[in-house]
Amino acid sequence: MWNKNIFLIFFGGLCLLSCSTKSRLMIVGDIPFKTQIQSIDDLHVIIDKFHVDDIFFVTKDLVAVEIKAKLINEVQLQYAQGKWNLSSSQLARSINLHDLQYIAVSSTFKDYQLAVFSGDQEQELISSYETLKKNFFLEGTAEKNGRTMKKYRGFPSPPSITVLEYTDKPIIAFVENGEQKIYDIDFLLPKMKFFQTHWQIDNDALLIIWNDFPQASISLVKHKLQQTFRNPPLLMMMIDGLGWKMLENARAYGDVKSWANVNFVPMRTLYPPTTTNTMQQLMNFDSQLQFRDSYSSSGKIIENDHVLYKSLFEIILNTDLNDNSTTDDEIFDSAKEHLLLTPRLLFVHFHSVDDTAHEFGPYHHKTRTQITIVEDYVQELIARWQGDYVIFSDHGLHSVEGKGQHGQNRIEDMVGVFYSSIDQLPAVIPHRLTINEER
Repeated sequence: MWNKNIFLIFFGGLCLLSCSTKSRLMIVGDIPFKTQIQSIDDLHVIIDKFHVDDIFFVTKDLVAVEIKAKLINEVQLQYAQGKWNLSSSQLARSINLHDLQYIAVSSTFKDYQLAVFSGDQEQELISSYETLKKNFFLEGTAEKNGRTMKKYRGFPSPPSITVLEYTDKPIIAFVENGEQKIYDIDFLLPKMKFFQTHWQIDNDALLIIWNDFPQASISLVKHKLQQTFRNPPLLMMMIDGLGWKMLENARAYGDVKSWANVNFVPMRTLYPPTTTNTMQQLMNFDSQLQFRDSYSSSGKIIENDHVLYKSLFEIILNTDLNDNSTTDDEIFDSAKEHLLLTPRLLFVHFHSVDDTAHEFGPYHHKTRTQITIVEDYVQELIARWQGDYVIFSDHGLHSVEGKGQHGQNRIEDMVGVFYSSIDQLPAVIPHRLTINEER
């Protein structure tokens, strides 16, 4: 539900897509852009591939019927005399539609749903299918042979949707290629267009609108890395997969001790929120190759047994020597050894929180336990280090059927943690303890 700070506004201007071939019918909703079919067999393939639940047939006169995907064998879809027609002898007569314009599907494909964030809260996930249905009103339902269908009629001028109440704060919009664009709301809203499978702004697919966004970001971390060769020695520790809500959950349970009083702030990550994306962005110093010698001699990265990025810093790989299903203890020992050499940068990448959260879920008690183990590693390294330090994470995770996943436009994935002993950013989100439990 929308709270008092966010609501939907409807107004004219739905962008309709046309097929390049007249004998093809466009499939829209929760589906990849420009999906088309040439027969009902193609529709069967889509239903199976994307685990379609509901199907919405729409005519050019904006008359529509909705059925469950499991009833697809009860209908006939035919192309004749330049028109797509729908019929059935098993369902109510209202199913008979002539001159279809498109078919919308509700499926598990949510790559282009629009996420609306405010602070560290996920206000709404707007699917393309539900957005399309908001353009229609229900006329009634009909039943035959124990099978139900719903009939709808569209508004004379199909609406598009804009989001967010007026605010004088800037809003960040994340687009598909990962770019973050900052807008004033008066400039943002007129630019948003809906193309039946996705939202778009400035010719880019729009995935996230973020109001009251965290000030800390991966860009801040990268800036500190770039300054390493002329700053005092820096210890930088990345806790892979430690989301802001995961840390809050561990605090609420009283699991973390030292970190209970550390002034962490939420940090917005990159899109997509993955480790590979973060590390590739952090270590991309192509514009400063003239400093190659300074970088390579000034820092070391302590990693597990493989990496998917390149760096001007020396990378120290570690294997699971004691066969305990994690390299974090070896990474910790290696970090202690290299810490004695007093490098200008020591970048330590802990992996076990992410690994555990993937296996058991981000709020499982085993994940919370692993957070405390890494907490102890981090605090001991800080105690041994003479200089400034930064603690941050690359992403969080959200729960899916008892496991943990990330990489999507979900608030749990997109908000990590940040702390710097050098300079602190004000926490833009009030500290709220909430408990999430997975057993």
